[in-house]
Amino acid sequence: MTRTHATLYVVSYVTVMLAAAVAAVRLRRQLTIAQPSYWRWLLQPWKLATFAMATSALFFAAPYMRDPDWDRGLVLMMSTLTFTTAPWAVGTIFGHRRRPREVWLAAAAWLFSASWSYDLYWFARRGFYPDTWRLNLAASSVLYGAAGLLWSIDWIRARGYLFAFRDAAWPSQREPPVFARLAVPVVLMMIVVGAVVFVPFLVLR
Repeated sequence: MTRTHATLYVVSYVTVMLAAAVAAVRLRRQLTIAQPSYWRWLLQPWKLATFAMATSALFFAAPYMRDPDWDRGLVLMMSTLTFTTAPWAVGTIFGHRRRPREVWLAAAAWLFSASWSYDLYWFARRGFYPDTWRLNLAASSVLYGAAGLLWSIDWIRARGYLFAFRDAAWPSQREPPVFARLAVPVVLMMIVVGAVVFVPFLVLR
């Protein structure tokens, strides 16, 4: 991408993000992510623990991943954005209550967290657009969606395993299941996602 095209692209999605920010402020009383119930649901011990584990693994592995576009600052930024927004974005887009105004804000958050933040980070630091922006857009979008699903794994006695956003009451707080109920699907998903992240860098390159 030439510098002119990169500048136009950056201006375009920064405009989208500013419009999304203004809309989010105006709709804050209606947005799921702005409600205390969402944060009570998200900040459960097992979710915080798995977030810390995943972020630590990426943080300490970053210098050894043979990828000049992956550093520790980027890991911390994208991991935090993913943890805080992915469960909401995935739940808003694929859940029961698809309110159009919130869906487009969730889509903007998805794109910013998985792609545009990465692009801006390197554009600001290097002065040119990363050649890997297309690859990152695809790969990080998949990982963002997987993270949203991981932290949405739930178990309800009457229904068994499900993604929490498939419950019409989501994210209203109820008594969360003990982690022993969730351990198997959570660990399996973490293994699969971890393999997708690390194997290409450590084995295939």
